[in-house]
Amino acid sequence: MHILLTRPERSGRSFAQKLRAAGHQTTIAPVLDIRPCGNLPDAGGYDGLLATSANAFRCLPADAALAQWIRRPLFCVGERTAAAARSRGLPKTSVTAAHAGELLSQLPRFRPPPARLCYLAGRDRKPTLEQGLQQAGYEVETQVVYEAVPAPDLAVPGREALHAGTIDAVMHFSRRSAEVFIQLVERAGLAAQAAAAQHICISTDAAHGLDRLGAKTISIAARPDAEAMIEALPRQPPDC
Repeated sequence: MHILLTRPERSGRSFAQKLRAAGHQTTIAPVLDIRPCGNLPDAGGYDGLLATSANAFRCLPADAALAQWIRRPLFCVGERTAAAARSRGLPKTSVTAAHAGELLSQLPRFRPPPARLCYLAGRDRKPTLEQGLQQAGYEVETQVVYEAVPAPDLAVPGREALHAGTIDAVMHFSRRSAEVFIQLVERAGLAAQAAAAQHICISTDAAHGLDRLGAKTISIAARPDAEAMIEALPRQPPDC
């Protein structure tokens, strides 16, 4: 299958390797650009560190005060996030959860409330985790360290592939990126071509809004991870 990846460039290249290893062709057309916009605070006064995206650690500046956090518990959503933390010298996580709800359920076993936690976050995010932590009795300090800036246009390789009708599937990893993708294909006059492709979403939330595009086939991954996204792909292109 020929798959259009809309992830940011770095993570898009990494995922494209997995898809090619599974026998698929890929075109990368990022719809969001991840940019750093903050720093890690001093560890003093905090009882743990939280992150839900690998971007939280990738976007920290080289002089971030990471050494201060080595003895603090680290709680991550997703193995990619935990791996990014390790790449910056932080220790193994106390909890690596599949999603925010799982993190909320496991956290009290390792750091019961009340506790003061630092959450490394993106500028645009859902309030689910912060609200859940506060309701559970935690004090949460959110430190915005990256932002996802929408692309002004769909990248040329993506436009050309859609125009040629060679894209069999489009993968969506977040609700916001799916919404931006729809805006960009509409702007490019390629909404019909995009709607004809199959759409593979990491969650039901990521699929929200695709009905506006008129997408005929939408599949939801069984788990919110890369392997499940690949498993959700059909065995052959449509109409074969």
